Amino acid sequence: MSIHASSPSFDRRGFTLLETLLVIALIGILVTLMLPMATRTKELASMAALTARLGSHAKVISSYAQDYRDYMPAFTDPKATYTVLYVEDEPVRLVYFDTYWSWHLVLAGLVYDSTHRDGMFYDQAASGLAPVTDILYSSSFGASPAFWRDTTRTGPDQWRAMRLGEVQFPSQKAVYLASGTWRESRYSLAPLAFCDGSAEALTMDEVAWGYPNGTGNWPGSGLTASIPGMVTIDGVLGRDR
Repeated sequence: MSIHASSPSFDRRGFTLLETLLVIALIGILVTLMLPMATRTKELASMAALTARLGSHAKVISSYAQDYRDYMPAFTDPKATYTVLYVEDEPVRLVYFDTYWSWHLVLAGLVYDSTHRDGMFYDQAASGLAPVTDILYSSSFGASPAFWRDTTRTGPDQWRAMRLGEVQFPSQKAVYLASGTWRESRYSLAPLAFCDGSAEALTMDEVAWGYPNGTGNWPGSGLTASIPGMVTIDGVLGRDR
């Protein structure tokens, strides 16, 4: 008697071309659905990091004021044609309201024990290549409240350093604007830091727009438009949200 061993029969059929195409299409649909979610998550994380950094800068400014008889940073002379700072042995010429983009040139070494090239002073990384920061310091602290009203503005005679104690609404008066993100979002979001140390990215519906003519057209001023947090109506007595 002979015994014949038989091997089990296996179905070796693979995916058909149609099935493969369907799987690829489903994967594509899933990736398409997930990408906006992943992008949004990344944006939220980036914004959270930015607002935390802005809040830290606001707290440093508060500490600075305590050490300087309550005065907010002011490194230019309102009566001078221009002021010269030396940064890495190179002269930087500033007119009066230029403190808004040059504040870090002084505070980096004076308060932060760092240099102006440190990434903490920039909203967008590429800006670190230049001495101009895109985290802007509010020009409202460079003139009396009367300068920021239509009926009482007279001009440079109202330019002076303001005290932190003169701020009437600390949680609503901005001290910094992350202008890189503001421009990148096409002005739909304004990341602001406030005098009480808080920070938040506000929508344009939440922002109180500033004085329409900015700092004016006098020599020493250059912000001639309304920018959130930068040229607050009523100055330190006003609100930016």
